[in-house]
Amino acid sequence: MKNTVDLFLFGLILVLCLGMYFIPVSLVQYILAGILGFFLINAIHFPREGKQEIPKPVQEYTLEDLAKNKSQWEQQFGKHKICDASVTDQFFAALHHYPEIHHGRFFVKRVKTDYAHSSRPIWYTLLLPFLTRKYLIAISNQLPPEREPTKFDNLSLNAQIGVLGHELSHSLDYFYKSNTEIMLTGIAYSFASFKKRLEVETDQSTVDHHLGFQLLSWSKEVNAIIKDGGYLSPEKIEALMRKNPAYLLKP
Repeated sequence: MKNTVDLFLFGLILVLCLGMYFIPVSLVQYILAGILGFFLINAIHFPREGKQEIPKPVQEYTLEDLAKNKSQWEQQFGKHKICDASVTDQFFAALHHYPEIHHGRFFVKRVKTDYAHSSRPIWYTLLLPFLTRKYLIAISNQLPPEREPTKFDNLSLNAQIGVLGHELSHSLDYFYKSNTEIMLTGIAYSFASFKKRLEVETDQSTVDHHLGFQLLSWSKEVNAIIKDGGYLSPEKIEALMRKNPAYLLKP
């Protein structure tokens, strides 16, 4: 449905622009029409799909678990996933908990950046409405010494899956936003209050997708260093898990 609506609107805007080309109008009117058309195309919002069954929580993933399920996961949702070989198994374990975006196009790459990890749509897929949106999950391979403990390779396996789950929750949020909403989110993220609220909601989504044990492992390992980053503390993550009956924890 999305591609059909996008192509219809793109055709409509193209017809309007061609019409304005052949009908004498001022340059200002032509520019304004172009700007209006761009935002009209990119302001489409698509509702979330029906609720899908999320896998049960796993208290601790092991290398044996990943190896045992690798073939099944690759067949189930491995299409359109380009991952660095060193993180593929952990990424699939996390993506397993996000059935809503199994069909998404993801690039998981190691990059040089000051952020330990991040998630965002690839910018050029936001410019034209008929392009299928693609998502990048970036993992830093070079951090300042004071943040070296937060580096992906220095985390336990469970924590690695937890932080990838956190980034997939960001991707899930982007999945159902219009291009304009994504752009506005990027601008608003520069404000500390918005960033904190978004990161809290993202942690909540990660717990809701039954990766609470993994997120808790990550938080315990890095909280002393990133406690001012707006993320939930281990205590708050555990409190959310206790409220969720899927985790079978005593209140």
